[in-house]
Amino acid sequence: MRPRQPGNAMRRSERGVTLVETMIVVVVLAILAAIALPSFQRMIERSRLVAAAEAVYAHLQFARSESIKLARAENLRLSIRAGTPWCLGISNSTANCNCTTAGACRYGPDTDGDGVADMERNLRGGDFTNVGMATTASEVQINSARGSFNGTAGTITLTSPSGLELRVVFSRMGRTRICSPSGASNVSGYPTC
Repeated sequence: MRPRQPGNAMRRSERGVTLVETMIVVVVLAILAAIALPSFQRMIERSRLVAAAEAVYAHLQFARSESIKLARAENLRLSIRAGTPWCLGISNSTANCNCTTAGACRYGPDTDGDGVADMERNLRGGDFTNVGMATTASEVQINSARGSFNGTAGTITLTSPSGLELRVVFSRMGRTRICSPSGASNVSGYPTC
């Protein structure tokens, strides 16, 4: 009888993955990625749109609460600039401020005596990649006694590159809500406007 060679049996059981098998796995993964990529991109786009709408809503609510909290004789003003880049800025000046310029929109008391209000809070569209904005109001004056939007009602419309749309609607009384326009692709979780 011939002696067994342990090396041959060992080699057969330790056989690895062939190049053909590896290529098949790579091709299958590429096909799955190509199918999933558009869905993933749409999910990211929707997420950015929702984040922008909620940030605009929060900025309007913050401006109202700051106006009431400061309880100043003068009202705060919310400047809204649509287009590219879009932004919202809070100021206690009598004119619209340019919220695209750092330091242009300031509000609150001047505690250090330099003649400039101390607080600054702007919301910039650059933080929400590829989300556009249109608005029916370029400024909103906020009544410091009631937190209402003095005579101004409006809509801020936020859009994604693929046409998804959310609106932030505000009334003269200061009520603010987010909705999805009828007839457009509805963004889940928000009522129809």
